[in-house]
Amino acid sequence: MKMRKRLSLGVALLGIVLLGACSVGDALGPGQDTVSGTYELVTVNGRRLPAVLYQEPGYRLEVLNANFTFSRNGTFSEAGIIREIVNGSANTSSSSTNGYYEYRNGEVTFQDNTGRTYYGSVDRNTLRVVDDGVTLIYERY
Repeated sequence: MKMRKRLSLGVALLGIVLLGACSVGDALGPGQDTVSGTYELVTVNGRRLPAVLYQEPGYRLEVLNANFTFSRNGTFSEAGIIREIVNGSANTSSSSTNGYYEYRNGEVTFQDNTGRTYYGSVDRNTLRVVDDGVTLIYERY
């Protein structure tokens, strides 16, 4: 049986040990805490939702929707709905993760609750996360 990949929904669906001893307020600096808020997933690898996260013969993992929330205290949460299709049989479920983030000069470092580290960037109201070769674009609402 082939191993099935699990990706963050940024989630993909994707808890962290905060890197360094500074608080997120120290890391952000004056006026840079505008990263906080909720972002909605709009594209995966340039394709609108629903979108395929991973596929192999007899198996497909799709994301139907997802949201990424940054809190001012340096924590994040991500939640979404995924669909797994195994040999034509579909199962829809929710997925979530949380952890800590560090934001500096537009770059974001995430460490989720499993200890996994991944990266992203924020430009105005757009969050871009690249994880395991998958590019996830979120828009703040």
